[in-house]
Amino acid sequence: MEIVYAGKGPVGVGCLALLEKRKMAYHAMREGDLVSPCALLLSVHWPRIFSQDELDRCTICALNLHNSILPCNRGADACAWAIIDQTPHGATVHWVDAGIDSGDIFIQAHMIVPPACTTDELYKLTARHEIDLFDQALELIQRGQFPAYKQKGEGSFHNKRDFERILR
Repeated sequence: MEIVYAGKGPVGVGCLALLEKRKMAYHAMREGDLVSPCALLLSVHWPRIFSQDELDRCTICALNLHNSILPCNRGADACAWAIIDQTPHGATVHWVDAGIDSGDIFIQAHMIVPPACTTDELYKLTARHEIDLFDQALELIQRGQFPAYKQKGEGSFHNKRDFERILR
């Protein structure tokens, strides 16, 4: 299976190590690259939204790892909003569609937000949780299983400007 991997930051590095540990062949994207034709696109903390043209190049699907329990806290700064809005928290691997973090759920796992946890602390705790969930997703992929469950409820969406506004 031809896999294109688009990963960024510490979580991206951790997930890349899992692909290598599982001996799954992949082509790593660099920032500025467009998605090349592939069976599967795996996105982890990638800094941009993929165009529909890029998504159409994936014959099986495109999956994204997000640091929240979707549909809560779609978009930016999910860990901060989990604390601010006291919403359920965890990690989700979801199918990528034309929206932002709005695709069907592939797999997700909840976690407890510790009392008096800062955003930075929660981000670091969530990172380990995300990497563990990504490993579970890779196991499903290797088995040829591609679950898709509709997101339940309205949830919430935040862009970077939302967080910047509350910091003023």
